[in-house]
Amino acid sequence: MANPALKIPAVEFEPAKTNVSTFEVMKDLNSRGFWLMGLGKGDDGKKPLVTFEDRKPLPLATTIRIMRKASSTMYAIRTRGILVIDCDTDNPQTIAYVDQHFGLSPYKTKTPRGWHFYYRATSTHLKKIDLPDQQIKIEFKTGENSYVAGPGSIRSNGGQYISVGKPFGKVSDFPEIKGQNANFVSLQTQNVTALSRVRVGDRWETLKPRAQEYVKFVNSEQELIDELFSWAKGFCDDFENLVPDIAKCAKWTWRKRLEGKLYSASNTGISLTRQENYALAQLKHGSDAFALLAELRAQHSGSKRKGKPFPLCRRAMARDNVMPSWKTGRYQMAIKPLLETGLVILQYKGKNFLENGRTKSQPNLYFLGRLIEPNSKAIPLSLDGDRGEGL
Repeated sequence: MANPALKIPAVEFEPAKTNVSTFEVMKDLNSRGFWLMGLGKGDDGKKPLVTFEDRKPLPLATTIRIMRKASSTMYAIRTRGILVIDCDTDNPQTIAYVDQHFGLSPYKTKTPRGWHFYYRATSTHLKKIDLPDQQIKIEFKTGENSYVAGPGSIRSNGGQYISVGKPFGKVSDFPEIKGQNANFVSLQTQNVTALSRVRVGDRWETLKPRAQEYVKFVNSEQELIDELFSWAKGFCDDFENLVPDIAKCAKWTWRKRLEGKLYSASNTGISLTRQENYALAQLKHGSDAFALLAELRAQHSGSKRKGKPFPLCRRAMARDNVMPSWKTGRYQMAIKPLLETGLVILQYKGKNFLENGRTKSQPNLYFLGRLIEPNSKAIPLSLDGDRGEGL
């Protein structure tokens, strides 16, 4: 039931009809400095099509290409330097509440469920508002890792996000929310200045990972050059002198993609030698040991685990199905040849201890090692400087 104390503002909220396409709206907002990204995943199509947290936006052409590939007409405005009051209820009392506590922004979007009101971000975040007795439900979206569906978006079920009121200009045109109230929670001030630019000395280091990110979404070397040029124009100082580097970087990145040699944390090689295979093959259960060794190196030889020992708990590995269909005993038999050959080294022998009158055991801890010759001492990979890291 509406609160009679709330004054209903005299504002016309009839959405204006428009024939402008989603992509035309995106091009206009992109030209005004808004950070955009494609949506389309999830049952309602409101989840991002790409990973975006702590990343600058993809070039608009790439974003549109990804959306078209996903047959999506949903996109998002990332709320960098922006505060959006997201009303999930569409009734007079919700509008009155926003007007009374924050002031109604002339920049607004009619959503399938309610309204988006746009403001300049301040040094303050706000708590979510949920007043079931008044049928008022409001959330606040702000920061570059947050987003709202943009005007001109159309859901797969036909729901539309329609811009009403004043046409969007730049973020600096948005008003600030007014007043202070109990919903304010002080946080660190956001950086709401212009988009940070890449300095001349840092351009190449920034260009290479950007090329490796974009190359996944293009169909030719020239498209990659175009995307990198668009990015450099928007984010790099003195970008004209970067053009030769763009072509060089695009050529190298495109060649590596064709050769299948673009590596990431999840796309790196695991070193297993024929000598190791032969040594294990001479031992009982050696083939299982070789398979387990591959899994251990995949899990424990990354740079983040360098020098860190790991447990080999047979029951836990069986429970987590580390090696599909293996039972506890099979893990035990596979570990034995690895210890015999020095490919796995016991680093710490767990001890028994009492806790609440019950005896418990610490786990044994292990390192990955190198294959040992007869009468030689096992050496952890992290200590000999060769092939990979420790654990």
